[in-house]
Amino acid sequence: MSSQQPRRPAARKGAGAEPAPPATSIASALDAYLRSQGHEEVGVLGAVDACWAEVVGGEVAAHARPRALRGDVLVVAVDHPGWATQLAFLSEQVLASLEHHLGRRVAATLEVTTRRRPDVE
Repeated sequence: MSSQQPRRPAARKGAGAEPAPPATSIASALDAYLRSQGHEEVGVLGAVDACWAEVVGGEVAAHARPRALRGDVLVVAVDHPGWATQLAFLSEQVLASLEHHLGRRVAATLEVTTRRRPDVE
């Protein structure tokens, strides 16, 4: 028996060859699918989450995380009522900073909820 592996047939070039599909990341494909199904807010929420610490600062981000986008309302969970007060006071500034950072309006209002859970980092 031969120790060589069978050779693959050479790809055909020319008239009958199909072009390779464009490279697409799973994230962009999923984002496109969700948008096509009317769930644009999922992609927007991901963008908000990705820049959150930069927009609000590390100290606030350690206690508050964006959790949902419901229509024109960005829902943020905080781990202590004091942070809820702080974010409520700064809500217009946070929303304006998000709009500037992302190049589009994210929400008209900020809704802050308090959760004493470790998922708010």
